Amino acid sequence: MQPGIQPQELAEIGEPQLVEDRDGVPWRRLLTARPLWLITGAYWCYAWGSWFYFAWFPTWLVRGAGFSEAQMGIFAALPFACGIVGNLVGGVVGDDLVRTRGVSMARRIMLTSTLLLSAVLLLCMSVVHGHAAVVVVSSVGFGVMDLMLPSAWALCLDIGGPFAGTVTGVMNTAGQFGGLCSTILFGYVVRVMGNYHAALWVIAAMVCTSGLLFSQVDASQPLLQDVREAF
Repeated sequence: MQPGIQPQELAEIGEPQLVEDRDGVPWRRLLTARPLWLITGAYWCYAWGSWFYFAWFPTWLVRGAGFSEAQMGIFAALPFACGIVGNLVGGVVGDDLVRTRGVSMARRIMLTSTLLLSAVLLLCMSVVHGHAAVVVVSSVGFGVMDLMLPSAWALCLDIGGPFAGTVTGVMNTAGQFGGLCSTILFGYVVRVMGNYHAALWVIAAMVCTSGLLFSQVDASQPLLQDVREAF
C-alpha cells in the first residue's frame, strides 16, 4: 500500500478489482460504434471554438474589434481566466446534476446547453459595439464553453468501460485535428469573405453543431456492451 494513504481513503476507493487479460483493443467494433463517432465529431467541432481563442482571438481583437495592440495584450488573457473558472464550476455542477437528474440527462444538459449558449455568445461577439461589451461577451463566452469540458471527459468514462482510455484518446485526437483545421481555415475564410466577423459565424456554427452531436449520446449506455461478449 502506498505510504500516507488513510483508512478513510481506502474505504472510499473500495476493494481492488482484478482486470481480465485482453488481447487488445477491439478497433473494428470500436470504429463501428455510433456513439464513438458522435463523440469524435462533437469534439472535433468543439475544438473550432476553443482554438479560435488559442490562435486567432488576439488578432481578432485588433483587426476585427478595433482594439489597439496594447489593449489586446491586457484583455486577451481574460477569457482564459474565465475558462479556469468554467472548468471548476462545470465539474461541480456536472456532478450535482448526475446525483439529481441521472447520468444520461446530466451529460446532455451540461454538454448541449453550454455549447449552444457559447455559440450564441460567439455570434454576439460579431455584432456588439464598444470595447467593454466585446471584453465581457468574449470572456463569458469562453468561460461558458469550458463548462462542458469535465462532462465531455466524464462521458468517455461513462460509456468507455474497460476501454475508456482508448475512447478519450480518440476523442482528444479528433479535437486536436479540429483545432488544426480551425486555425488554418479561419484565415482563409477571412480572406475570402473580407472580414473577421463572417469567420466568427463559422466558428459559432461549428460549436453549435458540437452541442447537437453531444445531445445524441446516451451516457447510461456502455459503448462496448457487445464487445464484452467477445472476451
